[in-house]
This record gives sequence, C-alpha cells and structure tokens, in this order.
Amino acid sequence: MMPSTQENPMKIKRIEHIAVAVKHLANMRDILENKLGLTLEYEENLPQYNPRIAMYPVGETYLEILESDKAGTEV
Repeated sequence: MMPSTQENPMKIKRIEHIAVAVKHLANMRDILENKLGLTLEYEENLPQYNPRIAMYPVGETYLEILESDKAGTEV
C-alpha cells in the first residue's frame, strides 16, 4: 500500500530550471523581454542536440526556451 501524500509529503527544495519548447524562439524572446521584462542571460546553439536555447533567470530558477532549427525535428 502506498503512503498517502499527507503522511509522506513531497519535499521539493528548489527547481533548477523549467524547459519550454517553442516553434519560434525570436517570438518568445520578444514576449519574455518586452512584455514580461525578463533579461536574457545567454543564447546558444547546441548542434549535438539540434536546438537553439535561450536562458532567462527568474528568481532562483531558470526558464530555458528551446527551438529546433531543422524542419521536422522535435525538441
């Protein structure tokens, strides 16, 4: 029998980052920077995995935005 959530609550102390896959990185950057006021920490291409990524610090967590640069490739 599994212990209930009340008896054994999950103890998350920190979330390092959250990744979100998008079709158009430039459009998402516009929203995050110009509408929500986030500051881009860095952007890079990861050819071994294919996607371009953009990292935004949000408090103690990072928001990672991923975009594939090849048609038909999933992130």
